[in-house]
Amino acid sequence: MKALKLEPENGYFLDSLAWIYYKQGRYKEALGKMQTAVRNIPPDPVVLEHLGDIYAAVGDLASAAGAYERSLKAESDDEREVDREPVRKKLSETRRKLKEGAGK
Repeated sequence: MKALKLEPENGYFLDSLAWIYYKQGRYKEALGKMQTAVRNIPPDPVVLEHLGDIYAAVGDLASAAGAYERSLKAESDDEREVDREPVRKKLSETRRKLKEGAGK
């Protein structure tokens, strides 16, 4: 919260706060913060995966699939290796649920 007071629009700080809310089960609050985070930073595979997870938690599977797809296409802006396989699995499962008529 101190960091966000200094830089209220910092997407990476917002991502961290959103992820805390997500872990606490505060999905709607997490979604709002994460949507702002995504708008304020270049496409980041981890942040977009988090967005997909939060969309899935609120039952918006179409948006979750879109976020997972964007995550898979995004390049990491640093030197870290990003494991894409978990995102591929989440995307596949989300698409399966959408075909079955679950979620939005």
